[in-house]
Amino acid sequence: MRASDVELVGKKLNRLTVISIIRQTGKRAYCSCICECGNSVVILRQSVVSGTTKSCGCWNTQRRRTHHMSESPEYNTWEGMNRRCTDPSCKAFRRYGGRGITVCDRWKSFENFFSDMGNRPSAKHSLDRIDNDGPYSPENCRWATVDEQAANKGNTVRVSAFGKRLTIKEWALRTGVHPVTIRGRLRSGWEPQKAVSANASWTTRLIAYRGEIRTLTEWSKALDMNRAKLKERLKKTDWCMEGALAKP
Repeated sequence: MRASDVELVGKKLNRLTVISIIRQTGKRAYCSCICECGNSVVILRQSVVSGTTKSCGCWNTQRRRTHHMSESPEYNTWEGMNRRCTDPSCKAFRRYGGRGITVCDRWKSFENFFSDMGNRPSAKHSLDRIDNDGPYSPENCRWATVDEQAANKGNTVRVSAFGKRLTIKEWALRTGVHPVTIRGRLRSGWEPQKAVSANASWTTRLIAYRGEIRTLTEWSKALDMNRAKLKERLKKTDWCMEGALAKP
């Protein structure tokens, strides 16, 4: 018997106590176990060691009776979270458990996870870690959309302009300037404020004045000024509101 098998015999992993290891030439190894409920079972060794299998099946039955949510998206999220962090056979393990991402002790229980996170807001939301290198825990997790999660990636570029710090995609949605154009301008050394707004459509371009940020239409209404007249003045003053209003 292998040394690793000797160490495993007699150990209790979750609800299973390993009685012996069954190995056959050219085949996978199995554990002969006794479950807490008294049942004897033979389970794939890797499943017992990784925690993928925790009992003879009685644990799943008990959980279904306890919270009646085993088919819910919240439960599937919780189960997937634990697999990514604890099961080496999971395809995503390398990017989670394999690089040190863990699940906090409180969230080993689905009831605690659901109590902290609540219902998933919509089908477009999934579980997101705010700190991409941090653990799955109440203070580091939220329900977020794909766009919100993309903005949270470590390699996401954020641009500060008009008193706000947004991603390039968020600026593009606000101003109408294509993301590729904004990125190219920044690489060419453009000032952030011009990079995100220059040559934007007249209806979406943002203009800063006296600590406020508004579109051309919004400023024309706020200043009680003809929109076309204000637009022409701004074009002549390189979109400087102070200069535009100083003209007679």
